[in-house]
Amino acid sequence: MKVLILVLQDSEYRGTNNFFIPNSLYKLGHEVVLADPNTIQIINGCVTAKSCKFSGGDIGDPHPTMITSISCETFDVVWFLDYPHPNRLFDYFRILWVLSKRVPFVNDPLSVFLLNNKIGPLGLDSARYFSTSSVVNNADSIRSVRTASPTQRFVLKPPDKGCGADVFILSPGDLNVHALIESSLGNPAQMAEMFGSAIVGQTENYVVLQEFVPHLRENENRVLLGGGKILGGYRKISAQDDFRGNYLVGATTAPLQISESAETLALSVANELLNYGIHFVGIDVSGENLIELNLVNPGGISGHLEATGIDIGQDVCQVVLSSCL
Repeated sequence: MKVLILVLQDSEYRGTNNFFIPNSLYKLGHEVVLADPNTIQIINGCVTAKSCKFSGGDIGDPHPTMITSISCETFDVVWFLDYPHPNRLFDYFRILWVLSKRVPFVNDPLSVFLLNNKIGPLGLDSARYFSTSSVVNNADSIRSVRTASPTQRFVLKPPDKGCGADVFILSPGDLNVHALIESSLGNPAQMAEMFGSAIVGQTENYVVLQEFVPHLRENENRVLLGGGKILGGYRKISAQDDFRGNYLVGATTAPLQISESAETLALSVANELLNYGIHFVGIDVSGENLIELNLVNPGGISGHLEATGIDIGQDVCQVVLSSCL
């Protein structure tokens, strides 16, 4: 089987999906080609990209340069693991949508575009597993939600960022609360004061405000799902001085440890996402709460390996390909 994997150009192979997935597919006997998302185009009606063949290797080996222009329409399946530069994001998804009408995808591009953020998943049936959520674009709305629940802690986060960027806890009595709210919205009052509202115009960002999940630090897990099944995962352990469970901010891993109710939640989410053409996803769960979805490049394979010493890459790839084809 010919598999096209869209990954960003790098200097070397790192211990992430960008290596584990193509390497697992290669070991399974598939023909694997890597292509750079920043080079995808439509030339004379054909979707093309700059690419290189993947021929195996090890973490730390030099990443081959993706310089050979190819048609993306000659493959049996496309698996995209990275975004392009932000300036190209919307058109990237439009081109992927065109390609998806000609070649099967592991994850449907339109569904990823709509769901791989903090707002779109609120339209799923699985949204019932999220803590109470609001999507707002002004300080008065945030104040109103907080006033209605004066003892409640909230999490404030941007809809489209990842890796724990700009995620804040709003706690009653914290003198930083107003500054955090202003910062998350883009400091609209300050921008207008400094530069004039006629110059800066509309500056308020949308933000997601969710009730804080108690005991998040003690039982947050990343669960890797494929083809409607639980394939692996790991427990996310926050750093001592941080509540976020992201690798990039110092979190570590331990073997997956979820309750029966959390397992039921995960399977329910996995099967609903199949209806949207999503065959590979990582979700974060804590008890009976769904925290987040990651539909592009969830770190479940590397996290499972770090936590258990077991490489589940080939098993994941077999299940996912069987599901999407």
